[in-house]
Amino acid sequence: MLGPTRAGRLVHDVIDRRTVAVTAEQVDVDALAQRVLTTLEQSRSTWTRWHVLAETERVTRPLRLRSADERDRLVEVVRQRVCGPESRSHRGSGAE
Repeated sequence: MLGPTRAGRLVHDVIDRRTVAVTAEQVDVDALAQRVLTTLEQSRSTWTRWHVLAETERVTRPLRLRSADERDRLVEVVRQRVCGPESRSHRGSGAE
């Protein structure tokens, strides 16, 4: 059981989290794309653009971006990196 001091500290820690919003340019897109691709390769034999978008949304969810438009841009950039012609996803996965 939490006492009043620990309960107060817990509430403060949860409510008063100081996080800094980032821009899409500050995010390591290559690392995110690699994470998405690795997850898809481990969980599916083939995937579509929609699978890539869903996994990208999951991977970027913890990131605090400055706006919804910024998040949409980041998701699209990662999707292009995963599904792009230079991606290894084009080597037989059906990524598009």
